[in-house]
Parts: sequence; structure tokens; C-alpha cells
Amino acid sequence: MNKRRRLFFLICLIVICIASLIVWRKLRDLRPPAEQIADFLIDTTGQAIVDVELFDSDLLKSHRIVGFIEHKSNKIGIATFRNVNDPSVRLVKCSFSERLLKRAADIYIYYYHYTVEDDKSERFLLVLNNNPELVKILINHYSINEIVTIEVHNIPSVILIPIPNFQSEFSYTFYDAQDNEIR
Repeated sequence: MNKRRRLFFLICLIVICIASLIVWRKLRDLRPPAEQIADFLIDTTGQAIVDVELFDSDLLKSHRIVGFIEHKSNKIGIATFRNVNDPSVRLVKCSFSERLLKRAADIYIYYYHYTVEDDKSERFLLVLNNNPELVKILINHYSINEIVTIEVHNIPSVILIPIPNFQSEFSYTFYDAQDNEIR
């Protein structure tokens, strides 16, 4: 009888631990995105306090790409969240601008591949902008002889530009209000 009682208590303890873990993970995902980014940065940088502000975002299917600024170091970065239609959003990826490709003064890019199905993916050019002079981006699609102009209205901003999958060659140029190229 004593062995049965111990086994019962052990099974109850395991069930309580598993249920607590599930509830803890759900509650962790209910935190605002800025808190999730701050916690990630605290874990990776070792800083005691991180002050993060979200400044812009763009929606990509079930993911949201968010731009953020960390006020203590005055660095900008991007974060990707999953389950944007759910009350709980989960941080998937987080990077400061120095991990992105710098293309001009305070303008960074990242080639973003989003898998739609097992054998298909979509490509995007993600532009993280903190340059107050940037007003437009010209994308030249060589293979289809098309030039696309994208107006930039917010500083800082996150801009997600779709690149067709059949497109292998394209270029981009950044311009200020006087149509001068920003380098």
C-alpha cells in the first residue's frame, strides 16, 4: 500500500510539473514584444537593464518584422515574431544592425527568405533605416526590365520589399529629397 501511495504522489508531482511548465511558457509568450526583445538582449549581452522601444513593423504572413532601438547603446535592430494573429506572440529572431549589411549611412539591409511550403520560398529585401535623409528607394529588376520606387515616410523605419523568386539580378539605390544618391 505504501508503494502505491508513493507512486501516486510521484505521478501527481510529474503531472503538476508538466502543467506548470506549459502554463509558464504560455504566460511568457503573453508578454509585450518589447519585453521579449529586452529579455533576449539581457541574456545575450549580459547587461542588467535594457530599455527597448519599438519603432516600426511590417507584416509577413504569420510573422511580424519589428524594428527596435535600444536606448542605452542607441543601437537599432530587427526582431521577428511568430503568431501575429494570436494574443501570444513568440520572438523567433533578434539582431542588432551590426549583424546586418551596412549599405549607406545608417541604412542596413538583410536578405529575408520566407518558406511558404516545403519546396517554395519567397525572398524579400529588408531595409532597416535610421537615416533622416532617406526619402525613396529605387529597385531595378534587370531580368524583367522594371524599376520600382518605394517612398520612405518614417524615420526610423523597417521596409520589406518583395523580390520575385525568378528574379536573380536586381539592384537598389537610396536617394534623398534632392534625388542625390545616399552612400
